[in-house]
Amino acid sequence: SKILEYAKIHPNITAHTIVHSGVCEARNTAIGLATGDYLFFLDSDDAIHPLLFERMIRGIRETGAAMASEYFCPLNDAGFDRLTEKFPEPKSDKEYLYRNKEETLYDLFHDSPLNMIGGLLIRKDKTDGIIFDKRFIIGEDKLYLYECVKQGADYVIIPEKWYYNRIHHGNASLDHSVVAFLSRYMRRKVFWLSELEAHRDANADREIAEAFSLLIAYIKQHKAVKEIAFAGRLFGNDRKYYKRLPNRKHRLFVFLISRLNPLLLFSGEAPELEIWKKSGLYKEKF
Repeated sequence: SKILEYAKIHPNITAHTIVHSGVCEARNTAIGLATGDYLFFLDSDDAIHPLLFERMIRGIRETGAAMASEYFCPLNDAGFDRLTEKFPEPKSDKEYLYRNKEETLYDLFHDSPLNMIGGLLIRKDKTDGIIFDKRFIIGEDKLYLYECVKQGADYVIIPEKWYYNRIHHGNASLDHSVVAFLSRYMRRKVFWLSELEAHRDANADREIAEAFSLLIAYIKQHKAVKEIAFAGRLFGNDRKYYKRLPNRKHRLFVFLISRLNPLLLFSGEAPELEIWKKSGLYKEKF
């Protein structure tokens, strides 16, 4: 691979290979091996602008921020071919925008560059004890970011679309398996429980609404009794939160589904839920 070729040429590059064990294991291994001042995660099918690191490091050094991020630029394969021929010139005269700890927390729960781990530069001394949770196959990056922000991380925004995200059929965001669905749901549950505990109800309510919307969409897509029963387990498990939903129709839907005949909804095995039972995020008591 290219990285092995670069490692032979450049002594400052270290290549390390592990047996395929998922993205969390790979990233945790990389964090353990890293000896530099910063961490940066770049997916193998994506690219960054040649000036991105220069801007990010300058912003962090001048403000003392824990992290730096930029905007995503989604591209198909044809767009990537044109990109490698000539990277765009900077469009903004402003090199970065500083966001304090409170603003960083706000950005994490709203549309902002602080969304995924790809394209994020993090000071390694600000990540002590934070690792990627291997229970999650989707949403693990947002959870990692959340742990950083809970520890007081602030960041700077580079006002350029300088992370080039390749769009293709293999993107993890297109995984709609049961396991992926559960990962999305449980990530949001971790957020809402933590935010309720911190008395930040607005953030918690936002995550509850998104989680239950996922469940409702799941039932609409899978109308078989088995799939409805599976979603019903989650509705039943978390139905005490349904009153926080802003949409009245959603509240009524959850109320009805979570109270259907238990023999229909909660009989049979649901092996996909085992990992979450052990975590305490799912308790089969209705």
